[in-house]
Amino acid sequence: MTDKPKNKINRQQGFLGQRDKHTPQPPAHLVNKIRANRKQLIGESKHVTVLVCDIVGSVALSQAMGLEEWAPILQNFMNSITEAVHSHEGMVDRYTGDGLIALFGAPVAHEDHAVRACLAAFAMQRKIDKLAVEVKQSHELDLRIRIGLHSGEIIFGRIDDDLRMEYSAVGRTMELSNRVEQIAEPNCCFLSNSTACLLYTSPSPRD
Repeated sequence: MTDKPKNKINRQQGFLGQRDKHTPQPPAHLVNKIRANRKQLIGESKHVTVLVCDIVGSVALSQAMGLEEWAPILQNFMNSITEAVHSHEGMVDRYTGDGLIALFGAPVAHEDHAVRACLAAFAMQRKIDKLAVEVKQSHELDLRIRIGLHSGEIIFGRIDDDLRMEYSAVGRTMELSNRVEQIAEPNCCFLSNSTACLLYTSPSPRD
């Protein structure tokens, strides 16, 4: 009889605050919630839903437009998807150049984190649909996105005053989140089984 494999713990770092003058500041009420509860989070295992979003073929788009024309479009895109995350009380964990990774369920606790992540994904699609129309009209190019959602466990190590944080992803939480996003069709949101199952048991989202 063989032992069951133990869950691997992978340490991660993120920054929940404003990265620079070009990235949106998290809403004050979310920042206050995080700072008020951060001591309680240290060492706690939290079940979260991770949202991963990026642009399909961003390098080709930037080359076709040129940096001067691409930069404001990319900025508009990043602002739009960040606002979608914040509007459902998710927090941006990190930006990836042409997208982001966001957490729902921690550090701001919500039992309905899977539902909130899905609502944020829908909001992203609506916002980027409008931006895509503008890009098509002005450049005859297709702006498309992929979104992936996966639910798993993380353990918080610390959250500093400036909202820099350390946490450990249990098992393959972050790896699977990225893989789910990579297999999503353009302009689609792909859910892992763990997230899909939570949708049937999660309460309706509340403010």
